[in-house]
Amino acid sequence: MTANRGKPILRFAFAVGILAAAVPAVTAGANKASAEVSQPGTSKISVFAMPRAHKAQLALAAMVRAGDLDKAAPLVQKTLERFPTLPVPNFIAAILAVRKGDTDGAIARLQTAYENGFRDAAALEKTALFTPIRNDPRFKTLVSAMKEPAEPHRADAAKPSPVRNGIAEVTEGNTGWDPRLNLLQSSFTFNSKLFASRIVDTGKDKPADLLNDLFRAGKAAGNIGDLYDNRDRGHSKMSKELLPQVAMVEYGNAAKASGLDFGFNSQLFFNAPAFGNASLGVNGQYSVARMAMGNPRETGVLYLQYRANQLYVYPSVHDFRQEGGDAFTANTPYTLISLGKSGSDKPFLHAVANILAAFKPEVKKALIDRKFLMPAVQMVFRRGLTGVDGDADYLSGKAHPAVFDGGRIDRVKMIGLANALDVKDIPPMVAFTVVEESNVSITKPTQNPKGIVFNTPSALGRVVFKAGEPKRLVVDASATGAGDDRPLRYHWVVLEGDPDRIRISPRGDGAVAEIVVPWHGNRPSGIAPEINTNRVDIGVFAQAGEVISAPAIISIFNDPSG
Repeated sequence: MTANRGKPILRFAFAVGILAAAVPAVTAGANKASAEVSQPGTSKISVFAMPRAHKAQLALAAMVRAGDLDKAAPLVQKTLERFPTLPVPNFIAAILAVRKGDTDGAIARLQTAYENGFRDAAALEKTALFTPIRNDPRFKTLVSAMKEPAEPHRADAAKPSPVRNGIAEVTEGNTGWDPRLNLLQSSFTFNSKLFASRIVDTGKDKPADLLNDLFRAGKAAGNIGDLYDNRDRGHSKMSKELLPQVAMVEYGNAAKASGLDFGFNSQLFFNAPAFGNASLGVNGQYSVARMAMGNPRETGVLYLQYRANQLYVYPSVHDFRQEGGDAFTANTPYTLISLGKSGSDKPFLHAVANILAAFKPEVKKALIDRKFLMPAVQMVFRRGLTGVDGDADYLSGKAHPAVFDGGRIDRVKMIGLANALDVKDIPPMVAFTVVEESNVSITKPTQNPKGIVFNTPSALGRVVFKAGEPKRLVVDASATGAGDDRPLRYHWVVLEGDPDRIRISPRGDGAVAEIVVPWHGNRPSGIAPEINTNRVDIGVFAQAGEVISAPAIISIFNDPSG
């Protein structure tokens, strides 16, 4: 059973609100705005300012959607002073100009909006406040122009820059803005293998020797074409000397000034495989990964990174220890979380780099092309942990904790597992949706009635309260694909929680299952009994032949505050 790759991803991007919201029609009854609005601008916006500009547009769209032009007008003024060519504030400024009787100003604003990507002709036709200028020939011309098919903007329209001396520099010249996902993308070209180092790993140990021998024999792809993105400004940085084939991402002055180089990467994608880290704590207290999983938009970005051949490692900081217990509300396959503080992430980065290098050249190319690279890395990493000795171990919490102990990393084992994969054995990637779900009893009116934390195609986050009924979900994983026509088997497994109390009932061919999880409360983790947890994790695996996928994970957090 396979799925049409690509379509579920784009649908997901729309669903989590990563794409820009269209501005709805504004009613004629809205209060007249009194603020003056600056004249149309002609200067272009720096590409590195686009994430902030996008947030401003979403805020304005929400105000207009609520019909509050009085509240929107000063923000329109402020936004246009900073970003004079943004389409949404120019559209709203046109409405404000019409209300003041300034037809020429309104047309100029709409022209600026159109020239900078605004194509919502229906908004012009249906917005009642445009009635006074609807018969103006210039207005009609703009409406007609917006209805014409336009060339889609692509982030890779930015000219890729060559990697020089092992450095991949992020600049305005090689970075584009992708309006489909509202994310930046930096693009690079790489040197020919003829000029690349013949040494993959300079570590003086058995894993480095094994990997170098495989590469010299042409049996391993190496790291040529891989990027390393350090996001803590050198605080816990992998050495270029250790991994000479990896291109090290560096940020130009404009990118640094925008803060693009620091902390959780919620804004920038690359045109090549990338792994990285931010060895930081949020406010010095909790992990970057926990912060990201607490926000539906950021969790959506984690998933898109996963499908864009990118993987980041974050330390757990204070979020997983005997004092305070397990503070993670969810578990996902989208990152690797290292047990400990700054520096605990380095063994993970080394392991990920070695796994990327160990794939056979044709396998790595196929994984990159199918966008299955990081799911395969996650599968290899988890199977390569010490104590994971077969399918039974792999299909258990032993291989899939929320936080990984770096002492369990076996690079020799991981290199061997990665190199053993053939194109015909590429693991599937589980993608699922919720088709039925129970409500939960809640005492806080601000909480979502279904306790939804986030929805992504390979990870779900939910919350239940002590006063609530058992949580019931029906989950459909039939969108899972392997990139070919191999038949799939499914495994639904309790990774964290009491398997005697959790009911999992597969249906049909096993792609759909009903899951019922009663209240678990705070109790010792089944994976790390010395740590208390409030979370239940259900793993969903797809098997094609002998190979089993990385997990998709359903997490249910038991919130005692309810």
